[in-house]
Amino acid sequence: MASFSPKSNSMDLDVIADSTVMFPGTTVPLLQACSVGLLDKAQVWVFAAYDRMPTPGQPPTFDTSRGLETKFYGAIASIKEIDRVHCSFDVADQFYLLNLSSPPYVIQQSCYWGFGDVNCTVNLASFTQSATVAIGTTAQTIYPASPFTAQTSPAGGTVPLSRLAQGVLKFTSGGNSGLAYTVASYNGDGSVTLDQAALATPQIGDTFTITYGCDRTQVACNEYLGPTNYPKHFPGSPYVPWPETIL
Repeated sequence: MASFSPKSNSMDLDVIADSTVMFPGTTVPLLQACSVGLLDKAQVWVFAAYDRMPTPGQPPTFDTSRGLETKFYGAIASIKEIDRVHCSFDVADQFYLLNLSSPPYVIQQSCYWGFGDVNCTVNLASFTQSATVAIGTTAQTIYPASPFTAQTSPAGGTVPLSRLAQGVLKFTSGGNSGLAYTVASYNGDGSVTLDQAALATPQIGDTFTITYGCDRTQVACNEYLGPTNYPKHFPGSPYVPWPETIL
């Protein structure tokens, strides 16, 4: 009986840049963006291009019409080294996916679907609103020019603003344009606190969108989908004891 034990291969990828090289679409230095994980799991291809045989006595034509050959395909797995002028990544090929536990789902109290995916069925567009940065904003605490409004679920109930916690705030202009941050909490004064400080301090007038979050509990699912629909889409087992409970 033959056996097959695939091993993940890896390669090093070095990125050299100074403080004048920015992450695309932002005013944030590229290496600073790398340090906070914006390139984690980014896909990497390595190709070989084949040129036609040059005519004797003539310079190369660099004609790649014969096509490209894929030499390596993988994803950025980790940062091996980073400093002010370079970042060295460890890039693993797709065999690393075979090291994931299977089956991926276990019996647990909380939901294991992705919030807003095809299994969850919550329409995130219905729970997203646009806003503008107002005075008092810092790199980690964001004040909106107009108060956030509580959203109404398709079932007719009102989803409280506290559900902004664990949601996503994405800047659409300014120095952080295109960057998204997880919301750590909704505060009583109408502001939200991010789980980490924005790479560039938001300025008054910068625009952003903010999308509700979910703590993956039965209560949250009921608020979003209503008592009729949520039992069909909530995969958790809320009455199963926590793993630390000894029977």
